[in-house]
Amino acid sequence: MNIHIPQFGGIAPKLNTSKLSDSGAQVAENCRLDGLDLSALPGPATVIASLPKVETVRSLFRLRHATDESLYWLHWTKDVDVVPGPSAGDNNQRLYFTGAGRKPSWTSFPLATLGGSDYPVVSYELGIPVPTATPVATLTQAAADQTVARERRVYVYTFVSGAGEEGAPSPPSAALSVVTGDTLTISNLPAAPAGAYDLTRKRIYRSVVDSTGAGEFHYVGEVPMAADTFVDRLEQANEALATKGFLPPPPDLQGLTAMPNGILAGFSGHHLYFCEPYLPYAWPDKYRLTSDYPIVGLAAFGQSLLVATTGHPYIVTGIDPASMSMDGLPSLLGCVAKRSIVSTGDGALYASASGLQGVGMAGSRLLSNEAMRTEHWQALDPANMTAVWHEGRYIAFTPNGGVILDNAGRFTTLAGLGASAAYIDPLNGALYIVTGGRCLQRFEAGAPLSLRWRSKQFSIGAGFVPPLARVNARTYPITFTLLIDEVVRHTRQVTSAEPFRLPAALRGEVLALEVSGAVSGLKSMGVGYAVKELVHG
Repeated sequence: MNIHIPQFGGIAPKLNTSKLSDSGAQVAENCRLDGLDLSALPGPATVIASLPKVETVRSLFRLRHATDESLYWLHWTKDVDVVPGPSAGDNNQRLYFTGAGRKPSWTSFPLATLGGSDYPVVSYELGIPVPTATPVATLTQAAADQTVARERRVYVYTFVSGAGEEGAPSPPSAALSVVTGDTLTISNLPAAPAGAYDLTRKRIYRSVVDSTGAGEFHYVGEVPMAADTFVDRLEQANEALATKGFLPPPPDLQGLTAMPNGILAGFSGHHLYFCEPYLPYAWPDKYRLTSDYPIVGLAAFGQSLLVATTGHPYIVTGIDPASMSMDGLPSLLGCVAKRSIVSTGDGALYASASGLQGVGMAGSRLLSNEAMRTEHWQALDPANMTAVWHEGRYIAFTPNGGVILDNAGRFTTLAGLGASAAYIDPLNGALYIVTGGRCLQRFEAGAPLSLRWRSKQFSIGAGFVPPLARVNARTYPITFTLLIDEVVRHTRQVTSAEPFRLPAALRGEVLALEVSGAVSGLKSMGVGYAVKELVHG
């Protein structure tokens, strides 16, 4: 009996080892299955031997101001989600982030790099706080003519940041009846509230009644944050107040995710929030949606948003936060790891307790179902997965290893290469990981790892093992191992494509072939009775 293996596949532990396809694997560690060949996955190359933070780094983001890949790495020891600002003309490279054990925040290149290398060095809390003190309006000088028609006036004020971001208004003042020419002093305008906000001034608005009898607030002036009064001489009011409902994001907002049309999304508990388009600081409560289960994480694809929960997932669709629709999918496989969630461009993937779940506009599917049962998936430690979608592969790292699903649907595992953080740089397309807690490395940029690939069990019916073997690869040496009835019976270093003899009189019920080492371009291997059969398959 001849055994010829011209193709190399992934693992499927759900199947009996003798029922695998001829290209199927019992073991596929650190393998790159390029086309039909088998190669060792290139190892990582060190970029920064030790990042500044002293604890295990769990989140990364690189500022885009240098081609040198060792520069400007923002990093945190907690789970953090970072998105660039939605303004294409922002030369300061504003960034918004949630997590890090603090309220939602923002920084920029000048702030993040303001001295030191433990980036981000400086950041501010996201959002403009809503004033709580009620302004007091006092008539301080009456007009000479008090016989003209009187008007009812009410005042509010807002806080404004150095970037011109304006928040929601204060409670309204008590109403006064005034005439044109009166002078009013608006007092009880407090200083900046507690918190790391970049507030620089206060804007004052007064009520105006239009010809239809409807009222709204119009701008009349502004004062520095330190000023506590404003004098209004009832001159012509200007533009209307446009920031009613512009609340800061919830202080425990998580999972910040960018969607099309300048929309950011985030979640807290059962609630999903959206910012005003192109205004990342304003999160009106009227846009809030609610799920049946606690939300675990988000992923955007196309015009849609996956909302992964502890129960069934949701798909949210829409181009405006005021008209988002939220539809639950029938799958009850909840997400067990927020950082396992990735967008694939036309869908999203996440780790459930039972396997790798795929979600798209057509519904949801358990992608690992044909290859693994729940116990096999659980052995991969899904609750601690940190995943990315890179070059058509789902790559999930755990502290001690990981798993890869390639675009052909083949599963392989990572052995001896755990990571605590992963990030894809949009500038160069490279994947960066943190190993050993603080070492920043570029994935697949170093020397080949040592792979191990073991074939299915081929039945030989209690007969003798064929006497010849061949391993056909681009480079050597390669370690070849022969297993009979699941016991290693022969191991040797192969240095060429020439057939070689196996020990005589080996017999058993089933055999398997294994290769290991820094394999490159393994095209085929097999055992047989004649050199011609081995060379020509």
